[in-house]
Amino acid sequence: MDGLVDHETSTPGIAEGRLRPGGTSVAGSDIADDELESMRQLCGLLGDPQHAAPVILVTGTNGKGTVATLLTRLLMASGLTVGTTTSPDLGSVLQRVMLDDEPLEAEVLSEALEAVQLAAGALEAPPTRFEALIAAAYRSFADAAVEVMVVEVGMLGRSDATNVADAQVAVVTNIGRDHTPGGPGWEQQVAAAKAGIVRRESTVVLGGLDDELAAVIEAEGPERVVRVGHGLEVDGDQLAVGGHQAELRTEWGIHPEVFVPAFGSWVAPNALLAVAAAEAFFDRALDDEVIDEAFAGVRLRGRAEVLARQPLIILDSAHNPEAVMALADTLSTEFDVVGSRMAVVGLLVGRDPRLIAEALVQARLDSVILTSPPSPRAADLAEVVAAFTAAGLSVESVVDPETALARAMRHTEEEDLLVVAGSMTLLPLARDVIEAILEVDGRGSGQGPEPEFLEPD
Repeated sequence: MDGLVDHETSTPGIAEGRLRPGGTSVAGSDIADDELESMRQLCGLLGDPQHAAPVILVTGTNGKGTVATLLTRLLMASGLTVGTTTSPDLGSVLQRVMLDDEPLEAEVLSEALEAVQLAAGALEAPPTRFEALIAAAYRSFADAAVEVMVVEVGMLGRSDATNVADAQVAVVTNIGRDHTPGGPGWEQQVAAAKAGIVRRESTVVLGGLDDELAAVIEAEGPERVVRVGHGLEVDGDQLAVGGHQAELRTEWGIHPEVFVPAFGSWVAPNALLAVAAAEAFFDRALDDEVIDEAFAGVRLRGRAEVLARQPLIILDSAHNPEAVMALADTLSTEFDVVGSRMAVVGLLVGRDPRLIAEALVQARLDSVILTSPPSPRAADLAEVVAAFTAAGLSVESVVDPETALARAMRHTEEEDLLVVAGSMTLLPLARDVIEAILEVDGRGSGQGPEPEFLEPD
């Protein structure tokens, strides 16, 4: 994939599924159709593998990766072979193309990418890196004869490369300002772009959208719509030892005491959407035993992920104000330590450092190390420092992210908390650096019993 344009690391502009500068939208326009045409041609040259099995598309500003992971586990526990693709990389590129929740073998993905490269030679312009990976994922899933594909949309929806598939079930987790320049009416523009994944034969599962935004999705004329607050409900969500437990209610059934071994106020709502999407796919209620089996061993990488316990180290992909606010609430209410609380934060261009800093205040941090994530889109560090300082946070800046992480570890004792957040591009490096230091020091592990301070309410 060397030499392909990579919109995940390049400066934000007019890319897959983005809004145009000034707040105008490509959603619903001829431009959006033109942007997908080359992807349609590419998949056509590959034999249209995106039509080889039913597809569930998952979009949303936050939570879509979590829903895709939980949904995959539910479908597997129901006896299906599942192909799943997510983005961006949270380590190896192999982790974004999964077969039955396991990374695709390198040789298999390489063969699919070679087929994509060969087919791309017939196109007027080469595909982007994202387009090549999605085409390779669809090709790999078709070759593996999966029974269902779970596909996380890259950005927005209508003109996203994933949208060459026809969604039997379309999930929209929420609407937030991410990858958008803002401007009047941006919520409706984002909703219109996300609505593009809906087909008339689709069942649509909607998260907590207000009536006006839900109407934008429903205007696509899907066969059925189920919504949080209108047939989908979470009841009695509570912190339990090692995760969250709640009653999940859908239009197909009521599921008491569903346990998910993950942290954050978003866990139960995302589990609800995953269960609803699976039940929409089957058009029947799931057995409670199937749900229990599916969620029992789930690991949500990069989402309030406990990497180590002594010290308590958490990796989180929160990179926009809404996600950072949810992370701060989780750190404040679900993790308690007797020592200090530190964060390493790196932001990309296009994020509002003022809003993110204000959201992070709730986490009750003693100190923050600000750094530049390993990306060409790293935000100006001086501007980030100024915004965090203005919010009242105690900050220092270390330009090199590896040095920043090593410095944070030197100042973290066994009774302390350290969280790394702000950019998905920072997490793979953080995982490597921190695990290497922990191994040398012989300190905490991500395995073993839950620490004593993680007590249910």
